[in-house]
Amino acid sequence: MKKTAVGLSALGFVLFTAPAFAEEQKTESKEEMTTGKKGSSYKAEKTTTTGDTIKSTTDQDKVEKSTKKNAKGGMDTETTRTSKHPNAKTTTKEKTETDANGNVMKQETKQEKKTDK
Repeated sequence: MKKTAVGLSALGFVLFTAPAFAEEQKTESKEEMTTGKKGSSYKAEKTTTTGDTIKSTTDQDKVEKSTKKNAKGGMDTETTRTSKHPNAKTTTKEKTETDANGNVMKQETKQEKKTDK
């Protein structure tokens, strides 16, 4: 009798706490391409949300990438990554400029962190 009571108690505890460890992930993507007489551009956006089922922790990552042809025949690429956490937000911006041969002429990275208090 005591072993079954302990076993049932342990089983009930595991079933009760199991949803807290389950993870949920959702991804949304959006792409846009423009072509005209002056050149073409490409823009992509991807948002990923990860969290547990009872919403005690939720992280959200968003990546935006934009590519345009520059006057030198190369490409200008701009990437923005935003990560949202329950108490903070991190934004990273990266700009890259290439020439017609694909060689990187200029690269710039900026990172910004904000903490909620």
